Amino acid sequence: MLLYSKGSLRLTDITKNLEIDDHTKVIFHLKTLKEFRMIDHGERSYHLTRLGEKIVEFLKILGAYLSE
Repeated sequence: MLLYSKGSLRLTDITKNLEIDDHTKVIFHLKTLKEFRMIDHGERSYHLTRLGEKIVEFLKILGAYLSE
């Protein structure tokens, strides 16, 4: 959701926004998201792929439906 709302972010910005001190934990999860082709890592930053954007949009719709 962070990458969806902010666009492209560097690792340090992701860890700051998530308030996680241990960047290795964040790297583990980013690697997993990359393996599932939900995010991509550009020259210096991470961003959602089109698939990642579609998944976030679906989760937002599902969340709105479930909160009714």
